[in-house]
Amino acid sequence: MISNAVRLIQTALQAAPPDLTPLVAAMQPADWADFAALVEYHEVAPLIWASLRSYQRYLSPAYALHWKERYYLTAVRNDARLSELHAICRDLAGQDIRPIVLKGMALAPTVYASIALRAMGDTDLLVRRRDVAVAWAVLSARGYLVPPASARYWHLQFRNAGELRLIQRHTKAMVELHWWLCA
Repeated sequence: MISNAVRLIQTALQAAPPDLTPLVAAMQPADWADFAALVEYHEVAPLIWASLRSYQRYLSPAYALHWKERYYLTAVRNDARLSELHAICRDLAGQDIRPIVLKGMALAPTVYASIALRAMGDTDLLVRRRDVAVAWAVLSARGYLVPPASARYWHLQFRNAGELRLIQRHTKAMVELHWWLCA
């Protein structure tokens, strides 16, 4: 049997959820605890807030506040990431490199109703293998550094993983520079 928490998360995350009143009204405190754990595990707090904000009278104030904060924090972070992405792409274009934006950052402004709805930890860019060194230099000039690691790690990374992780020195934002889609 599907729990109330699972039923609510499945319904709330639909593209056009129906009236959730019967589901949220049926939730007990233990259901809300299970639901909150699922929201955190799947990292969907911004989506949940967007779906449940009009049902606040049924929500624990602590959960509501947490989900609302995650929504707005995601909006601010993604707005900054999007601005930085535009600057990176402009700098790469100056070197005749046109990256393909992958995963979250490609989806957030195009598929989701708001960039606040897509939590993400990094920005993924795909470039041609022959452009990796120049792209890396462009990102380095923007303050992106390679985290310290052993020489063996980098050898395996280049040979097998098809990506280079770079962390911005000041903001700690991460960009993954990919040259293979499937490592």
